[in-house]
Amino acid sequence: MRASRQRTFWAVSAIIGTVALVAACGGDDSEDTPNNGATPDMGSQPTAGPSGGQGGQGDQGGTITIGDQTWTIVPTIQCGNYYEQTGQVYISGVAAEDENIEISIDYDDSLKAAAVGHSQSREAPQWQANEDSGITFEVDGDTIRGSGTFIDFLSLEEQPGSFEVTC
Repeated sequence: MRASRQRTFWAVSAIIGTVALVAACGGDDSEDTPNNGATPDMGSQPTAGPSGGQGGQGDQGGTITIGDQTWTIVPTIQCGNYYEQTGQVYISGVAAEDENIEISIDYDDSLKAAAVGHSQSREAPQWQANEDSGITFEVDGDTIRGSGTFIDFLSLEEQPGSFEVTC
């Protein structure tokens, strides 16, 4: 069981690392940006979300609770609910309380996992839940709910956790 948790830890860690890398990618692209370097604020514009509803960032998000700690999820990278079309849900973002806390929730045929980790601290808890720890998912329209046992892979402490997110 421990080897399975370690494999899952590395798989979810790779997801968190990818989210951090994508978030960090940027740079000075003012020469390539039209309108004299002005970038339109697309986050405030309502757009059709993947689930067919209105999906502007203003109406997306939710909470994740592990033990007695609750974070507000801001899906800055992705809030994709493709459950009806392909059976997949991908949510990646940060905690509203601390942008260095990265949150990812993934559901598809091969991976059912949720993770909360601090991108700048190796000593901070790195919480993860997956099928091995009993994570469950429920998709109801634009709302994704789940619960399970979250494991801090630094201390191996286990805590019950749950989440609810609207995409």
